[in-house]
Amino acid sequence: MLFPENPAKRPALWSAVATQLARDEMCYVISNGVDKMQARAIRASATEVETCLQRMRTADTCRLSASRAGPVAPHFAVMQSITEARLTELITYPSAGESTVSINQLRRDLETVLINLFYEHPDLQEVLIPLHIAGWDFAEATMSSTDKGLSAKRAVK
Repeated sequence: MLFPENPAKRPALWSAVATQLARDEMCYVISNGVDKMQARAIRASATEVETCLQRMRTADTCRLSASRAGPVAPHFAVMQSITEARLTELITYPSAGESTVSINQLRRDLETVLINLFYEHPDLQEVLIPLHIAGWDFAEATMSSTDKGLSAKRAVK
């Protein structure tokens, strides 16, 4: 089972993810707050890994996903206020047999991100995602396209 974890509580994840990024071809879907969805998966250089992880370390919230103690994707970071967050980093695997991530996989990964953020931050009302994709039906949030990307507003229950 996938668990996005707080690396401040499990610091060994930093080195495990660094190894993963250098070893595996990964998609940097959002990098430094910029849409890179169409970029091909890469095996990052040591410098690229350190730069990416440094941005994630300095984010307001960072979660590194793990299963059975090993890193898996997605990994993400956000900058946030009490009621609003902006996704600044999103790293995932390319879709099976592809060099990029499919829209369906991307939606599943974003749902993982949103569930985690809304659960951990009960006052958070909206997550801005700098990707220009169509919204979809999701029970936890109202997903809509804006000129700045995708807006995920917490569903009223």
